[in-house]
Amino acid sequence: MPPLKNQKHENFANLIVHGAKNGWTQGECYQRAGFRASGHAAEVAASRLLKNVDIQARRVELAKPATQKTQITAESLIADFDKVIEGASGSAQWSSVNRAIELRGKLKGFLVDRVEISRPGDFANLGSVEEIIARLLEDVGDDVPAWLAIIDQLRDALVKHAADRAIPVK
Repeated sequence: MPPLKNQKHENFANLIVHGAKNGWTQGECYQRAGFRASGHAAEVAASRLLKNVDIQARRVELAKPATQKTQITAESLIADFDKVIEGASGSAQWSSVNRAIELRGKLKGFLVDRVEISRPGDFANLGSVEEIIARLLEDVGDDVPAWLAIIDQLRDALVKHAADRAIPVK
């Protein structure tokens, strides 16, 4: 689509697309495009002008390069990691393969970085489930959602621990 014939409309479409990164409102874009209204009147007029079919089409066209840049999805990243894994495997670059597999796993939710909230060693001297529960109660109190989150983390850690040490049966 060629630029709009009305220069103010063309300026307005450009400013709407690119003004967001500057934090400009529709009304500010309307004023910067050369229209005379200000304040609330500029906001109303900008809203009305944005309903214009030609301006809508021009906005879509102007925003297309930015839209294409933001079309990164989990699937596209996974596909990119698969290409890296394939290429690096062929070149025997095992460190790169390992890193790509790790990032792919994190993206898919299989690997989660964990942060220790309590002080290191706080649970080292606990010998029973009751002692662990008592220690957790000191940290969390009666906050049920926090408890459930801790239990989920503990379960996930136990499953991972078991899976890492599992011996395949043939």
